[in-house]
Amino acid sequence: MVLKTNNYKKFVATAATATLVATAIVPGASAGVTTASFTDVPASYKEAVNFVVSNNFALGEKPTSFGIDNNIKRGDFASILAKAAGLMDDKAPASGFSDVVARDAIAVNSLKAAGVINGVSATKFGSADPIKRGDAAIMLQKALELDTGDAKADFSDVKDRYKDAVAALVNLKVTNGQTATQFGTDSNIKRGDFAKWLYALKDFVVLGDPAPAPVPVPGELGIGFSKAYLIADGNDNLLVTFEILGKDGKVDTSINGISLELRSSHGTFDFSKVTVQNGVAQATLTSQASSKDLDVKVEAIVDATTIPTDVQIGTKHVSKNIAFKTDAGLTPKVNLVAAESNQADRVFAKFDQNVELSDFVKTNSDGQLLYDVYATDGQTLLEDAVVKAKTLKYDAEQVRHSLRDVKNETGTTKSLVVKQNGQKFAVQGIKAIEGNSKAFDIILVKAANSDGVVDVLDNNKTIVVESNYTARKGQFNGHVTNSTVKFILTDATAPSAVKVYNESLKDLVVEFSESVLDGSAAFKLDGIYGVGTGIKDPVYGEFDVRTLVDERHLVFLELTKDYKEIKGNPGYFSAGQHKVEVSAYKDFAGNLGATKNLTFNVAANTVRPTAEVKVLSPEQWHITFNAPLVQPNVILTNDNLVVEVYNEKLKKFEESKVKLGVNAVIERVGKTNEYVLELTQDWTHIYDTANNPNANYYNDEYRVVLKGYNELEAAGNTNAAIKNSDNGLALVNDFVLELNDPIMKSADTTSPKIKKITQADLKDLFIVTMDEPVKLKGDVDNAGDTPSQEQNWNVPLTTVQFIGKDAAGKTVTINGTYTKYVDHTDTSFYVKSDQNLQNLVNNKGYSEDWKVVVKAISDDIGNTAATETENFKILKQVTVAPFFIEEAHYDSNSIVVTFSDGVLHKGETFDATRVTNYALNGKALPEGTSISVEDKDSVAGYETVIITFPAGTLDVKSNNVLNVQRELKSYDGAKLEGEHEIEIPYNVDGNTSNAS
Repeated sequence: MVLKTNNYKKFVATAATATLVATAIVPGASAGVTTASFTDVPASYKEAVNFVVSNNFALGEKPTSFGIDNNIKRGDFASILAKAAGLMDDKAPASGFSDVVARDAIAVNSLKAAGVINGVSATKFGSADPIKRGDAAIMLQKALELDTGDAKADFSDVKDRYKDAVAALVNLKVTNGQTATQFGTDSNIKRGDFAKWLYALKDFVVLGDPAPAPVPVPGELGIGFSKAYLIADGNDNLLVTFEILGKDGKVDTSINGISLELRSSHGTFDFSKVTVQNGVAQATLTSQASSKDLDVKVEAIVDATTIPTDVQIGTKHVSKNIAFKTDAGLTPKVNLVAAESNQADRVFAKFDQNVELSDFVKTNSDGQLLYDVYATDGQTLLEDAVVKAKTLKYDAEQVRHSLRDVKNETGTTKSLVVKQNGQKFAVQGIKAIEGNSKAFDIILVKAANSDGVVDVLDNNKTIVVESNYTARKGQFNGHVTNSTVKFILTDATAPSAVKVYNESLKDLVVEFSESVLDGSAAFKLDGIYGVGTGIKDPVYGEFDVRTLVDERHLVFLELTKDYKEIKGNPGYFSAGQHKVEVSAYKDFAGNLGATKNLTFNVAANTVRPTAEVKVLSPEQWHITFNAPLVQPNVILTNDNLVVEVYNEKLKKFEESKVKLGVNAVIERVGKTNEYVLELTQDWTHIYDTANNPNANYYNDEYRVVLKGYNELEAAGNTNAAIKNSDNGLALVNDFVLELNDPIMKSADTTSPKIKKITQADLKDLFIVTMDEPVKLKGDVDNAGDTPSQEQNWNVPLTTVQFIGKDAAGKTVTINGTYTKYVDHTDTSFYVKSDQNLQNLVNNKGYSEDWKVVVKAISDDIGNTAATETENFKILKQVTVAPFFIEEAHYDSNSIVVTFSDGVLHKGETFDATRVTNYALNGKALPEGTSISVEDKDSVAGYETVIITFPAGTLDVKSNNVLNVQRELKSYDGAKLEGEHEIEIPYNVDGNTSNAS
């Protein structure tokens, strides 16, 4: 074992302990506590528990019990782990989790800052939830920097995200799992087992000489902040929480009525005094405008006269510092500082900060970029969709980046806008600039106008570029930075044809110095052949947003059979030097390029077709060629692909009864070189096993023969020969593919089994994967139904059901159906529930645990499984609508604020009806102000907040600035985005006036 040390951790551990008392009570050991105090610690746990307790990592649950067999909460786990890893840093920024109690705040903040934890959501750590063994393993590995060594996580329940962490624990002999095959990833870890893990890792924890942890004192007073700092602008605010702790170090909810006097060296509290309720008091602290950073001391002083006689207060005065920071460099203001172009199909944009595609392009919850897909006539096919890079369904020009929508004064606009003469140009996508993270190219759509001419930027005219950057992280989430620059497009440089090269014996690529206008170039090969007389219509390259590959400077040429040389096949280059003349080409600004003669050398390609075969089932064989074929749909027929069987009497192979178009089909897999040969008639029918019970495929020897042609035959029968599409060379000699796989040599008597079920990209679809190819009744397979004789000419109808539990815990069965195969192997197929299971889990309280039941599922031979089941999970997804202020206006002596979603209003921490969550013109709302909520849009939630002021306290004939608590949240947990300061202009007549 290699001992790893980390001086930084020791420094953090030592520096942090001095400040713990003033910030939060953290679980620790009382002086002299050992395992002797505990009655529930067996001998096998004593060393581990003593190690944890004696090093001040944890206390027992009670003075007499450690809680060996009890679950450990995530908050307690974090507190213990942070101390063991030496990561207790009271300077760490706030984690942003709203469910972390004061005593665990430093630990959670420190672990979050160190990249050890992420929480169960953006706003929740799950402090009160028991921690799973898998999550505990990940946090341990990250915090203690454990190596995996050569160990592997060979447990069936360990998914990819857990593998390194579990392997590290196995490597260090910390644990071998709950069983030989199960690590127990989703099982709760017990306090005793965690103590054993830490003890096994004693060479990795930071011991140092930590000061004894503070003993929980009844009535200990702590301070917590909802944010790491405030902006020193006089408007930013945060929630300060004061907690009175009990003997167990937890909030004493029995304490009420104690008054706290609040002080702040800078900034203002909404109230100078607050009253403790259920052990907690809260107040809003608003920053002070300053041109420099401030270190602000916040104090709470207990009013001794309000302490009940039966309550002991250990600390009557507590303080904690927080920073007020100047706005400079904090608000993520990304400004467009320059734009230019010397090509009319794009704009080079430069920013003052590093930028990423996701800053301007929409993403989904998984961070994947989203795209819009258009038909060739410009009609929208898909919006905000995930389109994989390998998707061949759409051409590059059909797919565009889906730019972010941004609100402005007139409605909505896009994150990037390019205009000229008042016309907005559609954006194809954004291309990163290698070596320059502060810039990118905005590439425009090559759209044709009504005259059929490509509509691009005009040369020598002003271009306007707008950037509308929206911050999407931290407390500035939603903040929009608008910036605009102008420049004059000056493109006086003519394009140039610079290079030509062949990709095969029939494919040629011409490269230009810049993007060229579609259809503008003329080409002539070897001084003879042009477009239509030996060359197909040229294909002009495009910027593919899926791969971010820009090919607008390339033109692709392909030969036709009219291209003929003295030596060589028609439609193919002969080996040696060739020439292409390029003329009449233009760039998008209309500049004409000079005629160029470019030479290139073609290397000989003498590869002839060969293939290999893989048997997936007795009725399905996959044949993969070494090269693309000429007209495969035409040439792969019984004339040149023959299935042969060995004749024992004649001692030779001969044509079998399996023939394409009769009882077999062959189909290409996409645009690959793989083909699937599949029977359309079951072997039992081919052999008539009902009358010949001893006859069947496994008693015979089969092979596939690809027929060869000599050159003369191939030339005379071009549609029959199997030819390499890259060079036109034919298969000369017969090529034999032996079907000698064990699958073909023995009777298959095993029914198919489910290997797994996974959720497809579409959330209401699932993929069931079997251990072998299966038959699905109906028009699902190109081979059709292939029932065996035992199945009486009828493939059984497969049925699908989903079994789960509803919100009341009752078992429910929901019917489903299969739709189609996932791919050509026929081993996986899509199933769909009659109800949206994801919606039931997300919104109806159904359990995440489900079982799929597949009944009457047959394999290719006809073996039928009566019932197959597989358990799976549908994880609950929290879909939170964006939460921002839509508008505000006067209504008599009230200000009405409309939010985009319903607000909290039942006494929660971020209750929108609390007067402390607002300030008017930098001051607390007047005494007597009342706040109520209404639902005016008939959508779930109360989105309208009405702030009613005492008579004479609201001057509607002056501009008023309403400051809204930045930490407000919607009823479904979304944090307030965008601006939180609303300027409501005056109204001379006192009528309703909307905020600016």
